[in-house]
Amino acid sequence: MFYKDMTGRYLGCNASFAAFIGMPRIQIIGKTVYDIAPKALADIYHTSDLELAKRQGVQVYESRTPYADGSYRDVVFYKALFTNTEGIPEGLVGIMLDITDRKRVEEKVRDMGERFHQLFSQNWDAILLLSPETFRVVDANPAAGKMFGYDDNALIFLELSAILDADDLARLADLLANSDHAGSVQLDKATVMPKDGMNITVSIRCKLIKIDSDQFVYCSFRDIGESIRLKKEMQETQAKLIHANRMTALGVLTAGIAHEINNPNSYISQMRPFCPRPGTMPFPSCGAMARSTERYTWEDCPLPRCSR
Repeated sequence: MFYKDMTGRYLGCNASFAAFIGMPRIQIIGKTVYDIAPKALADIYHTSDLELAKRQGVQVYESRTPYADGSYRDVVFYKALFTNTEGIPEGLVGIMLDITDRKRVEEKVRDMGERFHQLFSQNWDAILLLSPETFRVVDANPAAGKMFGYDDNALIFLELSAILDADDLARLADLLANSDHAGSVQLDKATVMPKDGMNITVSIRCKLIKIDSDQFVYCSFRDIGESIRLKKEMQETQAKLIHANRMTALGVLTAGIAHEINNPNSYISQMRPFCPRPGTMPFPSCGAMARSTERYTWEDCPLPRCSR
């Protein structure tokens, strides 16, 4: 803190101000801003003091001020006039607040916000930021506009019910209502309805996030129609291969059975010329033997069906 007279000379200051400037308080008293600050900054401070004396009231502004170690710090000045008992201004009192650390945090937040926006804008998946109360679209990346067939201005403030199947929207709302707000929820399969009327099968992943002090539903949509088509084709191909393998096994079995049948058939066919017609003696010698001797017995015949 510091205070000056109306001519701009310091009447006093506290220890924090003296430490910031890097001068003992005794050396600051009686000095002007031109004695303790670079001329460029001193011109700004002096002009501000004159404006405050003219307008009165309270004055607030930011500036970069040299610190005792030679570095520059970001500060906010709060200044006001003080008066005597008759209400005549006799000087001004000021407070200098060091906001360097706060500015650094703000810059990091801005950098993170910029990186988030770049990732948000360049993501291949369609992404929507939704109001958690109404599921109204607050922001959308270019991929979302391409998927849903809307330009950026038309998609903003559109309700999710206009582009998502009602049953899928109810399931999604139920999942979000029962989530612990720390993890994400997912619909493996849902149907979105683009502006052109050609429905798209998608998977949806949602998460509640905070940006500054506001809460949003971060939803990403991924087209899985091609994946489903490829999976179906793979299943059909596998079914065809299984059928082909079964037919191959059946062919091998059939060929084996046919081979087992053909072997005796071939033997029979080869022996057929040697087999007599029905009703004839297979071996004429048996009959001759029977007629030539009475001692011929049935057991002497080489074939069991021979007769006398």
